Amino acid sequence: MNQPTFIIAALLLILSGGCGATAPVDTECPKSNSPIDCHLEVTAVKNSTVAILKFSNRSKTPYPYLRWNLIMDGEVTFDAFDMKRNGTSVEYKGVRVKRRPTTKDDFEILEPMKEIKTQIILNHSYDLRDGKYALLYCALFPHLDDPSKLDVIRSNQVEFEIVHGSLKK
Repeated sequence: MNQPTFIIAALLLILSGGCGATAPVDTECPKSNSPIDCHLEVTAVKNSTVAILKFSNRSKTPYPYLRWNLIMDGEVTFDAFDMKRNGTSVEYKGVRVKRRPTTKDDFEILEPMKEIKTQIILNHSYDLRDGKYALLYCALFPHLDDPSKLDVIRSNQVEFEIVHGSLKK
C-alpha cells in the first residue's frame, strides 16, 4: 500500500472511532515514526503464551497515548498484533471494541525517559496451534492536539515456536 493510500485508510479508521489498526509484518505496517520505542518479548506463563510489551518514551517531552492502544489492562480490544504461523496470517479472534472519537480525557501521559510494561495472554485472542510464528505489535496513535495526525508505533519482530501446544524454549 502506498503512503497516501495508507494515510487515507488510517484517517478513515480514526474518524470511524477505531484507533488501534494493525497491518501485516513488513508489508503494510510502516516503520515507527514516534518517540516511543516498543520492545516485544514472548514467554510462557503456566500453559499460556504471553507477549510482554515495553513502551519507552525516548524523547525529552511527555507523550500522550491512548491507554487501550498500549493494552494497559492486558485486555486486547483490537487486532494489535500481526501474527504469522508458518508464513500464513493468524486471524485475530478476540474482542473488537468500536470506540467513539477520542477526546482529551482518553489520553494519558508517558513522561520523558520513562517506560510502561504490559503483558498480554495471546491464547485469549489468537488460535495458537503447533508451528513457527512471527509476531509484531503495530498500532496507529492519533495526536492529542490533532487526531488527523498519526504516529505509528511498531515493535521488533519476535519469532517463536509452539510444539505440542506449548511454547518451545
